[in-house]
Formats: sequence, structure tokens, C-alpha cells
Amino acid sequence: MHLSLTSLPHKLHRLLGIERRRAGRDGAVELGQRRIFILPTRYGLLFGLLTFVMLIGATNYNNSAGFLLSFLLIGTALVSMLHAYRNMLRLSFRAGRAGAVFRGETALFGVALDNGRGPERLGIGLQLAGQPPVFTDVPAGGHVAVELPLPAARRGWLPIGTLTVFTRYPLGLFRAWSLLRLDARCLVYPAPAPRLEAPARRPGAGTRRDRRPGSDDFMGLRAYHRGDSPRHVDWKAAARRRTLMTKVFCDPLGEALWLDWNDHPAHDTETRLGLLCRGVLWAEEHGYDYGLRLPGTLIETGRGEEHRHRCLKALALHEAPT
Repeated sequence: MHLSLTSLPHKLHRLLGIERRRAGRDGAVELGQRRIFILPTRYGLLFGLLTFVMLIGATNYNNSAGFLLSFLLIGTALVSMLHAYRNMLRLSFRAGRAGAVFRGETALFGVALDNGRGPERLGIGLQLAGQPPVFTDVPAGGHVAVELPLPAARRGWLPIGTLTVFTRYPLGLFRAWSLLRLDARCLVYPAPAPRLEAPARRPGAGTRRDRRPGSDDFMGLRAYHRGDSPRHVDWKAAARRRTLMTKVFCDPLGEALWLDWNDHPAHDTETRLGLLCRGVLWAEEHGYDYGLRLPGTLIETGRGEEHRHRCLKALALHEAPT
């Protein structure tokens, strides 16, 4: 059975039944002395082997200089182990918010490290399962924030999973680590289809585009009415005609577009969701009022960033695996 030093801490946790530290009520996790574990690295094992060979040689030849050097190296290794432990002790971790992404993209989980009680911490590594580690230093009495990438392989809620925090400071002979569970998750939208397939009612086939009084587009002039805003009075036209004229503005009324689950009956679930996702992005980009119909879900027509998120969230969580 293949056993690497990197995976050994995880296997020991499962073998010994050690509970991974969970976040408290405030969402923060602080590393106490009973949650930090230490093992030698491969360089530490090689260092120990060479020191042992040197000690055996000094014993065979009764060499005082050999004894002195061997004991000095052993003491250095012990001090290195102590500093690796203290480099992790009383560090606090808190998960931040992760912005929504589309399936196939990379989610970025923010993690804040707080060092309110201790000296400067150097070479702190943070690693999510299967991802390369991210290293940072934490100043004394300060805090830093790092972003951890995690591929979004499927839609729905993506939890941050188990976070491994470790350090090899100061000499790389020992690896001190702890496994944490932070309360953080990211919403993964469906991957939008590469193109928008025309449904039974094509985009733009809704109600006629109309106008309503507003403040966006200039429509023309009309006679001044008592109570009109002075800012809307066309003073140049009033100077020419010697009568007060008021500028009239309007807002366009977009066509109402319904994105319906039944518009794509020939496709499987994920393809349908991808086409509807592309339809939401298309309608939002072109300024249409749009609504969404899914089995068991109805979102009325609207537009804007909040409405876009509601529609994409409904698509992301439609029969999403838990």
C-alpha cells in the first residue's frame, strides 16, 4: 500500500478517530495545544538517520568531538520541533464569504488568520483537499487574509471541506499540522451553454417594447405646467419662443421574456439548466424583463443583479446533489 508523508496526517486522524476541529459559534477556530500534531518530514528523517550514524561512529571510536557534534545536532532538532509547535499555537482562523461561480470555474474561499496573542508567525501553510498549499506570514498582534482556490466541479452548494493548516518552520525538519472544518460554502451556478438555443418562443417574441415616463431618454418638449421642475425647463427654447417649454423624458419598457423548462424537452437535466442559464445571462445583457419557470419553481419577471442572482440560484439548486 502506498503511503506518502503528505497523506500520513489524514490517515492517522482516521485511524485514531481524532475529531477535526470545528468552528465555534462565532465561526472562528483557535488552535490549542491538544489540536496540534507533529511528525518529522523526510528531511527530518534523513537528518535523524545521519545523526544516529554519527553517534554510533563516535561511540565506536570514543571520539569526543563526534559526541559533541551529535548532541548539538540532536538539541538543534528538539529546539526546531518546539518552534514549529509554537509557530501554530493560539492562531485563530475564520472563513469569509466566497462569491458565486459557474460550474467549471474556480471558487476562491477567503480565510482570515488572526494572531492576537503571540509573536510573528512565519511560513504558515493552508491547503484544501487535492489543492496546492498557500503560504503566508502573520505579523505579531495582527491578522492577514488569504484566498484558497477550489475547483467547482458540480453545481449547487460547494463546501470548503477540510482545511489543513501546517508549518515546517524553522528548519523544515518537523511538520506541525492541524485539520479544521470551517463554516463556509460557495454557490455554484450551472455552466452556461455555449450558445442560446431558440426556445418555442424566441427571445424578443414577448410584448411590444413600449415607453413610460421616466428620466433616461429624451422624448421632446411640451408646454410648461405649474409645478414642473426648473431643471427640466428648456431655457434656450424659452428664450427663442418667449414661452416656457419643459423637456419630457421616458424609460423604455423591455419585452417580457419567459425562460421555461419545457422549452427544451429534447435535452437532459444538466443541458436544460445550461441553456436556461445562458438565457438568463442573455436577457440580462440585452435589458429584457425576464422570468423563470422550473418544475416546482416560478420566478416572476424582472431584471437587475438581484433578480439575476435569484434565477441563477434557482437553476443551481434545482435537484442539486446534497
